[in-house]
Order: sequence, then C-alpha cells, then structure tokens
Amino acid sequence: GPLTQGEYPFHFTSWGQLVESVKFTVPASDNGVFEGHPTLDDHYQFFTDPDGDPILLFWNNDPSLRPGPLPIPRDQYDRFLVHGLGGDDTVEIDLVQQTPLPEKGMVFDGGAGADVLQISNALATDRIEIAGDRVVINGIPIELVSVEKIVVDRASGSDVTVGGSDVVDLNAGQNLGSITVQDDAVVR
Repeated sequence: GPLTQGEYPFHFTSWGQLVESVKFTVPASDNGVFEGHPTLDDHYQFFTDPDGDPILLFWNNDPSLRPGPLPIPRDQYDRFLVHGLGGDDTVEIDLVQQTPLPEKGMVFDGGAGADVLQISNALATDRIEIAGDRVVINGIPIELVSVEKIVVDRASGSDVTVGGSDVVDLNAGQNLGSITVQDDAVVR
C-alpha cells in the first residue's frame, strides 16, 4: 500500500555487510481526499464558521456516527478530492459565510449514479461561473468528473455566468444580480 507521511530508512547490504544507508521522506499530501461509499448516496456539505477558518464538513452526517462537523484548517490542504464512487452523490458548497474551499479548489468525481454539485446561500458579493466541467466560485475552481447536474439554490443578488452546453437548475425564488447565458447553455 501507499506509505504514510514520515521518514523511511533504506539499508543496502552485500553479503550481510552494510554498504550504504539512505533516508527518504514522504511529504504530507497536498490534497484532502474524501471517499464515499461504493453503493450508498453520499452527501458532503462544505461551509465555514463566521471567521472563515476552519472549513467545516458534514459528511453523511449521522449524529450517532459523526456528531458535528469535521473542522479542516483552511491551510491544511491545497485542494480537496471528493470521490463519490457509486450512488447518487451530492457535494454542497454552502456560501453562507465564505467560500469553503482551499486555495486550489476541488475535484469532484461523482463516479456512477446521478451526482449533483449544489451551490447554496450565495450572497450578493459571490460570483459563480459555470462552463463545461468547471465551476469557479469567487475565483476558486471546482473540476467536475461524472457529475450530471449543477444546482444553484437560494442565491441572493449573486452573478451567475453559464457557458458551453451546460444545463444549470436555478431553484424558484432567486434574486440574482445578473445571469449571463452563453453559447448553447440552458438555464431552467
């Protein structure tokens, strides 16, 4: 299996005699990896506390199994990798306080099933750009693999740009600052 973070010695011998010793270090991963269940529907909700650090994660939150959100220091990872595997998986980016993503964003691989990226609680200052398999929220990218639907929910005064041949659902009762639809994109 893969080596965990740390320092590992290698000792080279010849006829039972030590010839050379070398140490190498396995650095910490730059990616926070979250892997779902292979057959169940997974739900990941990323949000922040009022001061923006840490990023908080509810992940299939069953209070008996995971009481409360998992705190992730904002600078702990450069990027999140979410692997939904099977089932109908949802990643929710809740913008209620700040953008709850590390500097290099996220890769969401939904795997099998009908998978959804949901953006909720966008404020008037939030900018959301959707083009192909890429969503950019306030300058932070989310790459999508095997994700069938994008939903922008409860936005209030936000700017949304949709391009390419994307289909984006905007839930009823939206108050958007602007929406720009380019190319063959569809907004429902």
